[in-house]
This record gives sequence, structure tokens and C-alpha cells, in this order.
Amino acid sequence: MIEFNGWLTICSDSDELDIIAQDKKLIADVENILREFKTQNQLCEIKMINGFVNLFIGGGHNHDNGYSDDLLKILQEICQIASRSFGIIYVRWPEHEIHWNQYKVYQIAKGIITVKDDVYLSPCNPVIED
Repeated sequence: MIEFNGWLTICSDSDELDIIAQDKKLIADVENILREFKTQNQLCEIKMINGFVNLFIGGGHNHDNGYSDDLLKILQEICQIASRSFGIIYVRWPEHEIHWNQYKVYQIAKGIITVKDDVYLSPCNPVIED
């Protein structure tokens, strides 16, 4: 099983003066990246909120089957085209041999992805489960 939920504010590294054109291109580029990722039991939604391009992402699958690799690939590709992006994605693998009882946090800051231990919901048992 794999479960992931989070958000990403997508910020271009461009100094282009036409913000509207820049945002439209950024949204189109991110939609192209996400096109291969969208499958059943997942949410990938891009929203313009107060002048910022935001990606909301979440999913839950019975087995990982490469979804964690796809998620990391998507984040890396977004960071390549928008190097000032930032956000948080929480990931949990209940079937993982080592990390089964904890969330990992993908922290994205200035286009760099760092994996950190969660301190709010982990250990899952007993913090959120019995």
C-alpha cells in the first residue's frame, strides 16, 4: 500500500514580465508532466490561487507498484522547469519493511527535494492508529 497527500506552489525561475503568459505556459508544462501520472485513486489538481500556481496531489493504492517512483519523478520534473517551487508531500508505505509505521515528508524548497522524517503523525501506531 502507498498513501500520499500534499501541495506544491509552482514558481518559475523566469523573470518574464508577462505574468499571465508565464503562468499559462507553466500550467501547460505541469499538465504535460502530470498526464502520464493520472490514474485511478489519485488526485492531481492545478489551481490558480491569489496569483500563484498550486498543485494539490493525493492518492492511495493497495500496492506501491512504482507509484512512489512516479511521484518522485514528477516532483523532479516540476522542479526542473520551476526551480523556485516549494511544498510538502506526506508519503506512507504501510507494507514497507522498515518505514511501515511512519510517514516520510518530501520537502520541496527552491526546487530541491529533501526526504525527512515526519514528527506529527508518526509513529502511526499509536499516534493515529491503535
